[in-house]
Amino acid sequence: MARQAFAIPIAADQVDDLRRTAADIREGALDEFGRNRADVGLTTVEIWLQETSRGFMLLVYTEGDLESAFPQIASGSGFDAWARQKLLQWAERPEDVERVYSMTPSDELIVWTVDG
Repeated sequence: MARQAFAIPIAADQVDDLRRTAADIREGALDEFGRNRADVGLTTVEIWLQETSRGFMLLVYTEGDLESAFPQIASGSGFDAWARQKLLQWAERPEDVERVYSMTPSDELIVWTVDG
């Protein structure tokens, strides 16, 4: 199973909308979100918002069949088109979102689990 992580700097004036959107998904559409992600081949999606000294970062971690999932996500239909537009709205710089959609792999530096 492949995994990928990425970070997108978030514009300060977009943090409240990002939080509201995440709450809406969490509280009313999490099953639909999960089915949609599973349909493209993902088995795990974790999304975090981290405040740093330079502003906010959206951190996303995914696992699954990424070779299948990412081209489907990048094709931009349905939920994925909506999600891309939201990311472009929230991001400090659109090129950060486009870099994610170009599927540039992250450098995995350290991975540790209890199971080894």
